Amino acid sequence: MTFRIVGWDPEQQQEPKATHVDAWYDRHTRLWVIQCLDEDGYQVGDAQYVYGKKDAMDRKAELERELK
Repeated sequence: MTFRIVGWDPEQQQEPKATHVDAWYDRHTRLWVIQCLDEDGYQVGDAQYVYGKKDAMDRKAELERELK
């Protein structure tokens, strides 16, 4: 069985594009979380988990360079 959504064309659907990177510390896992986010604040792709703050900030800077 196939359903059709009125007004939605899957051919016109665009992949979300990351516009900025966010890094924050999760106290429960004791890890830094690094996420690429789109303009609406939704996560794009996989989150990355890093142990130390220095490594997290280095990874965040690296991802920000890739976005530009």
